[in-house]
Amino acid sequence: MRVGQAINAELIYPIYVDSTEVLPAKTVVSGTVVGLHANHSRRVSARLRGDFTPFRTPVVRFTSVTLADGTTVPLVTGVATDGAPIYRLVAPPPRKGVSSISSGTMVSRF
Repeated sequence: MRVGQAINAELIYPIYVDSTEVLPAKTVVSGTVVGLHANHSRRVSARLRGDFTPFRTPVVRFTSVTLADGTTVPLVTGVATDGAPIYRLVAPPPRKGVSSISSGTMVSRF
């Protein structure tokens, strides 16, 4: 990423104002990278693993929103660096030979 580079993103979650949805999920927002901040903690842990990549966190300013009907609406925002962290929780695959309890009964997988 470079300062001045154009960014197109898609909203993961809808945006609400006073309990009213104003932008649905999957709305496309556009902007530019206005700065790059060094991510020191990530860089240190990566170097301990032998990875010398210079990790940087982009600072983005969004300038327009493309609605579902294709209309582009100009937008004035402040700068954004980090959104809410997203954690994807997935159950581990069942292991062979391990028993598990399901609906109060013992089930054995082999």
